[in-house]
Amino acid sequence: MRLSARTLIATIIGAASLATAGTAVAQAARNDYSDPKTWLCKAGRSGDACDIDLSTTIVKADGSLQRETFTANPGAPIDCFNVYPTVSMDKTGNSDMEPGAEETGVIRAQFARFASVCRTYAPMYRQATLTALRAATTGNPLAVDRALGYNDVKDAWNYYLLHGDPNDPRADDINGDVMANGQVNASWGLHLIDVNEAMGNLIDIVAAQGKAFSAGAGKSQR
Repeated sequence: MRLSARTLIATIIGAASLATAGTAVAQAARNDYSDPKTWLCKAGRSGDACDIDLSTTIVKADGSLQRETFTANPGAPIDCFNVYPTVSMDKTGNSDMEPGAEETGVIRAQFARFASVCRTYAPMYRQATLTALRAATTGNPLAVDRALGYNDVKDAWNYYLLHGDPNDPRADDINGDVMANGQVNASWGLHLIDVNEAMGNLIDIVAAQGKAFSAGAGKSQR
């Protein structure tokens, strides 16, 4: 498979985000991910959930303070695609497509900082809500579409693959393992990082992937 998009790191945050609970409901209509409103973050635009100032104050071991200015990198060599965890407090079994404080908050806490090392993409999706998960534990389950969240993420992912960055002339191959002989395989177009498994500073991990890709640019195999 050949992707007409820059190399990609998909940050899969919280497998529970696709969890379902409760009773089945009628199948819902599919989302249209060409609609900008379906994306919490979409590289190249301003004012979305990732376009925020994350400057912070570092407290050093000696107690002194240092201001760290956050700077996004719109020209980063790689993309990050985020699936946020189960956070919705909507009262229904599945969340709606209106971003609330839960969705924007988790993007701020877990994903927006990646904009310093990659171009950020984060779709909204109709996940099973925390309300539904809690109701299931009390014996009063809510109606939940068990496949809806998964299908939304799949549709968003497929839309990204086709439309993520049509102006980028590079094309990447998906062939082989992410790691080869203990080294990052820079010819891979798709890297998955599960934060439940990955250890260390994920920002540094993503930055290292970007450097590996840049170093191997033009060396992709068919």
